[in-house]
Amino acid sequence: MNNLSVVETSSIPAMSNTAIDKVNRFHDELIKRPQGTVHTNHILHGGTYVRTIWMAAGFVMTSALIKIPTTLIVQGDVAIFVGEDIPLELSGYNVLPASAGRKVVIVSRSDAYLTMLFPTDVGTLA
Repeated sequence: MNNLSVVETSSIPAMSNTAIDKVNRFHDELIKRPQGTVHTNHILHGGTYVRTIWMAAGFVMTSALIKIPTTLIVQGDVAIFVGEDIPLELSGYNVLPASAGRKVVIVSRSDAYLTMLFPTDVGTLA
């Protein structure tokens, strides 16, 4: 018999309003700098919305305010500011539970793919 065990090494918690405000202020300064391109692909399949972005090495971005819990898959080397002074450092392939109520800063140290997914009952991406 196969036993499936899940070992949670990292997660992305909900953030305080103070931390979200800090990210918003950082975003206001970041938007004044030259902007790069984030490549986005999204699909809706089997009641699951899946969005993947690709970030080049050295890219810095802020996320939207995420209002629902999601699963986040990260492939690459990134640092994610999640409201603490010490960022969440990820390397390689990571699958993370990510809470609702977060707006993060992501710094890619290598080319990186980030995929967010969550269940939905919508029927179209439009």
